[in-house]
Amino acid sequence: MAVVTWDGSTDTDYGTASNWDTGSVPTSSDDVIIANVTNDCVLDGSRSVNSFKVESGGDFNGNAETLTVVGEADGSGATTSGFAVDIDGDIVGTTTMITITTPTTTSVDFNATAGNVRDVTINHASCVVNSENSCVLSRNLNVTLGEFKTNGNVLTVPGSISGNGTLTASTSTVTVTGQTTVATVNITTGTFNYFDDYRPTTSNITDNATFNQTSVGGQLGGRIIITASKTPTFNAVGRLHSSFDIQSGEQGNSTINLDLSENQTGPSRALFFYNLELDSQDTENNTFTMAGAITCTGNLTITDGIIDTSSSDHALTVGANIDDGGTTGHLLILDAGELVCNSS
Repeated sequence: MAVVTWDGSTDTDYGTASNWDTGSVPTSSDDVIIANVTNDCVLDGSRSVNSFKVESGGDFNGNAETLTVVGEADGSGATTSGFAVDIDGDIVGTTTMITITTPTTTSVDFNATAGNVRDVTINHASCVVNSENSCVLSRNLNVTLGEFKTNGNVLTVPGSISGNGTLTASTSTVTVTGQTTVATVNITTGTFNYFDDYRPTTSNITDNATFNQTSVGGQLGGRIIITASKTPTFNAVGRLHSSFDIQSGEQGNSTINLDLSENQTGPSRALFFYNLELDSQDTENNTFTMAGAITCTGNLTITDGIIDTSSSDHALTVGANIDDGGTTGHLLILDAGELVCNSS
């Protein structure tokens, strides 16, 4: 294993041996440093390195190719100990793609002085990536395998967050323009802003997180597990995806504001809410037709729109068999609201 530093002696081509201080193009066993030199480094094809660092003033252009990082630095030379990727310089262009397959817990810093990495992929079951700074991508985060932990830092993804791995958002502010379909999301008191669908397979909410849907077309889905007594809030949910599922005892003291963007038939399963608030976007009087029983152990408020128990007469239960001094068990139907009970 060696520390190999870009000096750009000949030109800008990553694949030219004379552009490196060792006289050889780096391999997957080398710790690579992009130094502040005249010729910017331009990736020539798919390459693998042990660790990757762009020094302050250094420039790197991924050139629509993929750089795969298979390990992490040990602090030798100018490397940053414990980091798989450390970008202190500039990302040139908009097509830098980095895949991390480090088979252990490691750190990254994608907070370039200028420019952003386009796509980041985590792809090893034992890889746990700790983001040690704000991370703003220009397209996608793919957690194919392993885990990406924000550690309280901002994460902004203009594309999608996907894969069979885990996103641990903890106390961070996460903003996603595309779909969030990663297998697992863990969050405590953070804020999750989503424009398109938010539907991980499982969302584990262990504190009072906030979820904000910021577009008309997005859907809320997947299994949502909320720690008892915690009060997360889901704002302006346009639709419930067919995969949406909150099971008995997993609703915490949450509030879901279902701000219907159109008429909708709900998921075909029994659903458990704490506080459910139904509204309709703009002046539309949209209808939510139940396709399974609904239990609100807190309160149900219909501000604008209709809840229809459907011709199947699904059960609608508000409140629980407890004496809490009148805090829960309220059904409030305002002037623009309506409840169609059928024979339920």
